[in-house]
Amino acid sequence: MTKLETKSTLILIAVTAVWGLTFPLIESAVDYISPTAFVLVRMIIASIGFLPFIYKRFWQTNYLLIWGGLVLACLNAVTYLFQTEGLQTIPASRSAFITGFNVVLVPLLAPLFRLGIPKGIEITAAILCLIGLYILTGANLHHLSIGDLWSLACAISYALLVVSLQVILKYTTENLLLSFYATLFGVLIPLLFLPRFNGAELLHWQVILALFFCALIATSFVTYLMACYQQHIQVTRVAIIYALEPVFATVFAFLLYHQSLGINTILGGMIIFISIILPVIKLKSTPTTVRLVPVINKEDGAKSSSGV
Repeated sequence: MTKLETKSTLILIAVTAVWGLTFPLIESAVDYISPTAFVLVRMIIASIGFLPFIYKRFWQTNYLLIWGGLVLACLNAVTYLFQTEGLQTIPASRSAFITGFNVVLVPLLAPLFRLGIPKGIEITAAILCLIGLYILTGANLHHLSIGDLWSLACAISYALLVVSLQVILKYTTENLLLSFYATLFGVLIPLLFLPRFNGAELLHWQVILALFFCALIATSFVTYLMACYQQHIQVTRVAIIYALEPVFATVFAFLLYHQSLGINTILGGMIIFISIILPVIKLKSTPTTVRLVPVINKEDGAKSSSGV
């Protein structure tokens, strides 16, 4: 793995850590504000957060950035919507596991989007990651319901989001503008489903803290990091890295709210980490091919073979 791939992997792991921290923050905030209103205000603040950095770049806007931003925003929005609908009827652990199916959907979608055919070790790592998620969440898949179908739809839309971003990044280097439009257009979807909104909901300190962290760090900054670094990693490994989100969510819940860490959490998290490093270990263990080239003896001009 190159230095750039290593750096990109570490940054995307940090991205999932930020996502994990949003869980306890949002959990506290939604006691005072509706989820749809929270998402709407979050996207508005995130869009405003981009303005100081992109106002001189507006002239570089083109159709690719507009359409790319719109596609990413819509996929992100329906992912939130499907997940929310699923959580109405099934437990969060079950929803998290079914949503985690995106780690095996991404390798299936990659060839259709001309992102290469995943190697056997990458598919193995994806399946191992799914096993880790099952152990981590303790999901119970008996008696499938409509909520399970919503969560499966969430997994599909999330997988499409990952591969779509990878494709779009092949055709543009304007990562900052792309991130801005993907955030800005994300305001439109919550507006369609917004219930009656009371401005007083924003006055609680838990809501204010969660909104600014989720908007400026977990949305603006993280979206930009994804646009800059996701393209340097094979898309199947990207999906596996993003599966670390529930691991970090559990860790932060333990640190902030002293929620217990069970053996399932520790074992599942370790398996997911192993699934991330497995392709790297396999790559390093592959023997280097030795190529024989002729070497001329300076004294008698005779030729011999030497490995390079």
